[in-house]
Amino acid sequence: MTNKWVWIGIMAVILIGGTLGGVLLLTAVCENTGPKPIPDCPSGLLCATSGEMCDVYDDNEITGDALYKGQNLRVSGRVNEIQRSAIPGNTYLELKCPGLLNYGLRCYFTTENEDMLIGIEKGEDILVVGVGDGYRTVVDPGFSYKLPTVNQITSVEEY
Repeated sequence: MTNKWVWIGIMAVILIGGTLGGVLLLTAVCENTGPKPIPDCPSGLLCATSGEMCDVYDDNEITGDALYKGQNLRVSGRVNEIQRSAIPGNTYLELKCPGLLNYGLRCYFTTENEDMLIGIEKGEDILVVGVGDGYRTVVDPGFSYKLPTVNQITSVEEY
């Protein structure tokens, strides 16, 4: 009878230890799946996330222009959309902005530099270097809206 309780005790320790170990392993795995850290900002560039730029422009377009328009920028964000336009110079990559379901910060490419978009995919976290261009009105059938924009793109890279 005593031998039976010893085995029950050993099995209980194994089960509890295994469960705790699994919980600790699961916690460690989940903690490492958060957002990727953004690389340090190089000198000579003003660095921002697409969310920060969208928030500033959404609150006050004048402040957005004072901070970003005409500035050499490195913008980080997650790719929402990539579209080639029939109008030369209107090919764009769009970075997600929190709170905007279908639209975000648009980075416009010339015909000559749209090759930078080869291999970029929706959902990737990227860094775009270019010049802030303020708000641009975008017209879709039935309505129009304004989005913060970046143009004169010099590089696009995944991070």
